[in-house]
Amino acid sequence: MLASALIANGLVVNLMLKEHWGRARPHQTLDFGGEHAFTPAWAMSDACASNCSFVSGEASSAFWLLTAACLVPPLYRVPVGVVLAVLAGTIAFNRVAVGGHYLSDIVLSALITLTVAAALRVLFRPAGSGRDPAIRRLVARLRSDFSAAPGA
Repeated sequence: MLASALIANGLVVNLMLKEHWGRARPHQTLDFGGEHAFTPAWAMSDACASNCSFVSGEASSAFWLLTAACLVPPLYRVPVGVVLAVLAGTIAFNRVAVGGHYLSDIVLSALITLTVAAALRVLFRPAGSGRDPAIRRLVARLRSDFSAAPGA
């Protein structure tokens, strides 16, 4: 979880994209009373010098909360995931409501954050947790051997 926060939220979203993309926030554009022209999501601009709109750091952090679902027992992961997704969506879409971000900023932040988290989950998957039945049988046998050992 910590690695995904550092890579997705810290490195990719805040250091790489927000600081170097230059996209003005909605409230800073001509359409909403600001002084800058609208810039599409994937187009770089010089309308913003620092802490720019593309992508949303708050949304990235909010959707990172979904990684906490991995910490609960499997039976509760879906309900906890739904609650966390509603919370993340509420936090993220609040940024759209106040003119701090475009919808594309929110969606791309969520995709970046969840993709990094999923990739790290696969990369750091504990040994024996794969789908290989032979590995599962071996782990089960080792557990039963250790639990039957004297003094266990």
